[in-house]
Amino acid sequence: MKPILLLISVSLSFINTTFSQDIISNLKKYNQEYQQEKIYVHFNKQSFYPGETIWFKAYLFSSDIPSSISSNFYTELIDENRQVIDKKMYPIFESTAAGDYEIPSNFKGKNLIFRAFTTWMLNFDTAFLFTKTIGIVTEKNPVTSKTNTTVRFLPEGGDLVTGLESNIAFKAVDGHQYPSNIRGDIKNSEGKLIVSYTSVHDGMGTFKLTPVQG
Repeated sequence: MKPILLLISVSLSFINTTFSQDIISNLKKYNQEYQQEKIYVHFNKQSFYPGETIWFKAYLFSSDIPSSISSNFYTELIDENRQVIDKKMYPIFESTAAGDYEIPSNFKGKNLIFRAFTTWMLNFDTAFLFTKTIGIVTEKNPVTSKTNTTVRFLPEGGDLVTGLESNIAFKAVDGHQYPSNIRGDIKNSEGKLIVSYTSVHDGMGTFKLTPVQG
């Protein structure tokens, strides 16, 4: 009986190894063929008066390098009622796009939402579309300056998989949407250090992380 049990054990081990290899192979193929685009946008100001012009420049990345996937850059200006008040399309040149929006002189709201995306990005979760709330200054609605740093973490492929080492990009900006150089730590629920990270250029950088169950 022992040789039979050994044969069954070896066979199951072979099946499990083959299955794991297939999953990893398929994930790598998916990441190569369906790379996600990421957008970073810089604005000329944090807040605006009605009638002023919003100027912006956008940078597109894929797998932490300038993206060559898309050729058109779509933008929308949305009011507080989630109504699109203006939308424009700009060409992408060398992974960048630039444009402007004129705020209606009769705009009475406190904020506008700037949303940006490419057609390729619509194939993935809409949570990855770029959005930015822009404060509008009126006599009755003064806007205070914010200097808090915001960090966005973007795992390659869009998801973290338990047991699979992933490359995670990050982008840090201050309250004015300008790059902010940072250092940080990733810790588990017990406070144990897992990995540290440091921005290397314009608030951007990458680090590797292998998620574990729980």
